[in-house]
Amino acid sequence: MIAVILAVFLAAQPLSWYVLAECGATTNLSHYEGEAVVVKGFLGQAQDGRWVLSAQPGLKSCCAGQPGKVAQQVVVEGNFATEALDTLIQAKGTFAVEAIRDEEGQIVQLYLLRDAQLVQGGGSTSWGWGALAMGFVGLGLFAFRRKDPEG
Repeated sequence: MIAVILAVFLAAQPLSWYVLAECGATTNLSHYEGEAVVVKGFLGQAQDGRWVLSAQPGLKSCCAGQPGKVAQQVVVEGNFATEALDTLIQAKGTFAVEAIRDEEGQIVQLYLLRDAQLVQGGGSTSWGWGALAMGFVGLGLFAFRRKDPEG
């Protein structure tokens, strides 16, 4: 299981909502552009059928893509089951900043995750890294204890 977690997270860098919402407007996100990323959030569906990953649960279809909320939403291109709606998931895909405006000029889409797929283990990645670290510490202690001639 640790090998699976490592393979997923070494292949795709985590992208946080803090970076998207707080830093996205003022920071150049070109570092992530075209890169494989993993975003954890709540899956919802817009009125037009687009899948939207949101920082907060309970995204209503009428709120998806609303001006003022787009920095906390990522449109995801992919096929998802309706059972995944409003549940905490991790989606992996290719990140793009793709601002789309409505008729009034308001931004209704800012971020896009192309070829998105659900990633197993919607839990925190820090738990996975913590478990891996504890495994190495435990292995080190075991090896040290075996070499100790008094123990």
